[in-house]
Amino acid sequence: MSEFEYEKLIDEIHIKKYIGEKNVVEMPSEIKGCPVTYICDKAFWKCKNITSVTIPESVVFIGKMAFEECESLESINIPKNVDVIGDFAFSHCKSLKSIVIPQNTDFIGECVFSDCENLESVNLPETLSCIKEGTFDLCENLKSITIPNTVTSIEKFAFAYCKQFTDIKIPDSVTSIGNSAFLCCTGLKSVTFSQNLTSIEEKAFINCYNLTKIEFPASVTYIGKDAFKACTDLKEIIFKGRKNLDGIDIYDTWLTDGRHGKIFFEP
Repeated sequence: MSEFEYEKLIDEIHIKKYIGEKNVVEMPSEIKGCPVTYICDKAFWKCKNITSVTIPESVVFIGKMAFEECESLESINIPKNVDVIGDFAFSHCKSLKSIVIPQNTDFIGECVFSDCENLESVNLPETLSCIKEGTFDLCENLKSITIPNTVTSIEKFAFAYCKQFTDIKIPDSVTSIGNSAFLCCTGLKSVTFSQNLTSIEEKAFINCYNLTKIEFPASVTYIGKDAFKACTDLKEIIFKGRKNLDGIDIYDTWLTDGRHGKIFFEP
């Protein structure tokens, strides 16, 4: 009896559900002479006893919630031909410590690694244009991340509660940082902003209380409400390429009301 429920579409096999009982799973590269190409939505959802999955090189697509709540999953490979990883694909995989995403992957959905509380390292491919909502939300042990210089936007809650971050470099390709994107990154001491950044949405860095200094590029025209609220160690706030705050929407950000450090202008 097969360990998988599947369907054949033309000459491909789509894995619909794992129905086996093994802790270590090796997916077949083909079934009945046809290549296995898709892991469908929820295919391994809540398979709580699985510790390892080997995915064949024939797979190009990992669906939404495919491995969500595989709480014992420690090891998984993502083949080099996978170009899409769907929303919540690995969320709540609490035992997962590291993962390598191939360079061909150009779409990583919302909350893909949300609440992977033991995830320590991950690479992002240089094909991404956006870090989606909640991608690494609640990854409390993620120590660092390199954002590729192809990314143009960081969406809301993308790195919320990544408490082990100490510094972050946002490449010059990024033009916007979303609502609560770095919420409660309490270990964060340094941020290097993109020189083409135009907007920082509300609460983007709220409760990052170890930040001591920030430098805004001249390109910034909007900083949202409470963007730096409760950043209590902030001592220096520098605006590059400006003589004053004309032309920038900055009110109610906790930057200009005297609760943080001194503001400097560097024309």
